[in-house]
Amino acid sequence: MNKKNLRFVIAFKVEAEAILKLYNLKENKLQKGNFKIFNNKDLNIWLVLSGIGNINSNKATKYLYEQSPKNKKNIWINIGMAGSQNYKLGNIFNIKKVSFMKKNYYTGAIVNHITPSSEVISVDSVEKKFPIKNTLFEMEAYGFIKEVEKICDREQICILKIVSDNKKNKPINFIRNTKLYINNNLINIEKTIEAYIKNSLSLSNKSKVSLDLIQRKFNLTYSYRMILNDLILKFEKIYSKNLLVKTINDSRDIKELIKQLKSKIKVYLLKV
Repeated sequence: MNKKNLRFVIAFKVEAEAILKLYNLKENKLQKGNFKIFNNKDLNIWLVLSGIGNINSNKATKYLYEQSPKNKKNIWINIGMAGSQNYKLGNIFNIKKVSFMKKNYYTGAIVNHITPSSEVISVDSVEKKFPIKNTLFEMEAYGFIKEVEKICDREQICILKIVSDNKKNKPINFIRNTKLYINNNLINIEKTIEAYIKNSLSLSNKSKVSLDLIQRKFNLTYSYRMILNDLILKFEKIYSKNLLVKTINDSRDIKELIKQLKSKIKVYLLKV
């Protein structure tokens, strides 16, 4: 049985029920702590119920990391409900940016073709005014991403938020609507997670070693790291590691390196 290597941090059980059923997760009563944990050890899937708020989310994420097996392929997932000024009820979004006060955190940019992308503003109390359009407001993503960014690559961080209320529709019957919206999006959720799994498997150790080499030379920003990750994966399928190292060493700056990698990939594709 192929392991999926998933770690879920979800606030409420009503938000987690569909995931528990989908992956056949059972409560692990051997763990003694303030948070309930569910797992399927055969698939290496673990889930913790954090409760509401960024503080609880952060603590629950730390707890799950401590209690579950460490694996460099683990994908960390936060699923929950959120409010919006203008998004329609029940719409789901793959979050690429999390803001809290003046702090910004980012997830990976590679998996973005299944679920529409958006960003969230994480708050400490329920947002009712929704001052910004095309943005989601919620209470757990910051606590989650602040912790998982320390323990895995951004390509292994997945935050999925579903619109529970907006300016025209106040939050009513949370339990019923949450079940409805999550079940309606379950196929989309599963496809998105499978894309993260596939991407995690495709990220070879070689590409990470090469990125580390570039990082040491040029001190990469997040955006350049994302661009280079994709280029290196393509380059290593075509050329030898020695040529990649030589190209890195011969480049004077990051823009020249990107130009050289793109040029060599393009030449090869034109020949094919």
